[in-house]
Amino acid sequence: MRSSTAVFRRVLSSSRLRRLLAAFFLFILVELGTWVTLLVWAHDVGGAGFVGVVAAVQLVIASAAAPVLATIGDRLPRSRALSLSYMGMAGLTAVTGAALLADAHPLIVLALASLVSAAFSVARPIHASLIPDLADEPADAVAANVVSSTLEGAGGFAGPALAGLMLVWTVPGVVFLVLMAGVAVGSVLMAGMGRVSRAGALQAESDGGILAAFKLLARTRSQRYVVTLGAVSAVAVGALDILAVVLAIDVLGLGDSGAGYTVSLLGLGGLLGGLMAASMVGRRLAPVLVAGAALRGGALLVLGVQPGWVLLLVASGAGFSVVDVGVRTLLQRLTAPDVMSRVFGVLESLGLAGLAVGSLAAAGLVATVGVQTALLGFGALLPVTVLLGYRILSSADREADVPTDVIRALGSVALFALLAPPTLEMMARRSRIVQFEMGGTIIQEGEHSRHVLVVVEGTLEVTKGERFLATLGAGDVVGEIAALHDVARTATVTARSDVKAISIPGEAFVSAVRGETDAWSMSSSVAGRRLAEQER
Repeated sequence: MRSSTAVFRRVLSSSRLRRLLAAFFLFILVELGTWVTLLVWAHDVGGAGFVGVVAAVQLVIASAAAPVLATIGDRLPRSRALSLSYMGMAGLTAVTGAALLADAHPLIVLALASLVSAAFSVARPIHASLIPDLADEPADAVAANVVSSTLEGAGGFAGPALAGLMLVWTVPGVVFLVLMAGVAVGSVLMAGMGRVSRAGALQAESDGGILAAFKLLARTRSQRYVVTLGAVSAVAVGALDILAVVLAIDVLGLGDSGAGYTVSLLGLGGLLGGLMAASMVGRRLAPVLVAGAALRGGALLVLGVQPGWVLLLVASGAGFSVVDVGVRTLLQRLTAPDVMSRVFGVLESLGLAGLAVGSLAAAGLVATVGVQTALLGFGALLPVTVLLGYRILSSADREADVPTDVIRALGSVALFALLAPPTLEMMARRSRIVQFEMGGTIIQEGEHSRHVLVVVEGTLEVTKGERFLATLGAGDVVGEIAALHDVARTATVTARSDVKAISIPGEAFVSAVRGETDAWSMSSSVAGRRLAEQER
């Protein structure tokens, strides 16, 4: 296993990943900068109660839009889909800024801001599903998630801080117009990336749309729990956004700009948490998720007792960042590439709904029991959820374990080298290493089985009846005819020496090569040639 430093160097040496990550940082900066600006505007217009209403309305609309809009990430080339999304965000942010400058009615501003939030909701699902497409190895995907989380923390610090600084000398409308440039630049960065090959392109039009993601989550407990954990974490985030603003203005008397600075502490913690999450590279994720939840919740519990210790928001932000990386990495490992954008769209939708629930609950609790009690309640939420579901989390962690040796062996085969990294990883996870003694029959002509074998060590002999057909060795693939055409075995394969091979379920093999045009063409060509040779 390469060191974490080497993995990060490799990730950052990729021009495409650099573009993706730079655009994502600008998106986060704009998203959170405009979010805090709008909350400050809402507080000035109607106080803490209106802050909760504004936050909840935006989040409910964005939550409904997220899974629907995320389908474009499974239908268009994901780099193009992300570029178009950033372009839409820039336009809507500019229109909302103009409405604020024109002192439009609060309901008009709220309607426009809700459209902005809906547009923002599509970025994370497509970004998360594009990472495995660009990562060369599973460890690279983890590292890219860590860098994404680190940049999310940096943007979460810089966006609110920049908004707070600008609010000292200007008005919310100007802040919106200035920040709009960030997502415009992000759109240009993604447009310059070019088309990125992705798995599942041939099936995208007939797989049930967004319902495919909901059906997948309904029947798979591990993915369902991971998505639930992300949603619960979002509830705490939504609450803390409100509590931090109210804490700064009403409890600590720091004013509007102080609210921006206070919220930026969460972003600073996210930045530090991203660095902490580097420990996830090459490790099991369940223990790290527990530690992140404990840090997140523990900091809020202490803050509930000592509200003046606002620097604890840094620790809470760090814990959230660790949890976020773990949730996204687990979901990437567990989810098939051709439905990944939609599954992340569901995660985004439930996360936004969680933010809305947290925002409304926080506003209600502040009005009834006060800020400190609210902090105590939301501090306990995430740690309790993780502890109650730890058995499922551990099972998901084992299920998502990446078989590095199998991936490396399969990736050295010309046919599988054509597969996108996430497709190769999914196929490898369903495969297993098998061993055969010299002279043993591995495949019998006429039998009904569909698994495909990749020879790692040793030599195989292929015969049809009494006729010798071929000798196969390391790197050769056998059994693809039955898998591709769903027919009985057309030849017998025996071991001429002790053999070590990788056994791939037939349906996993077909699903993988069908999603990539070049791999499908090569496998079909090889199968056709072998059939022709057998019929001579």
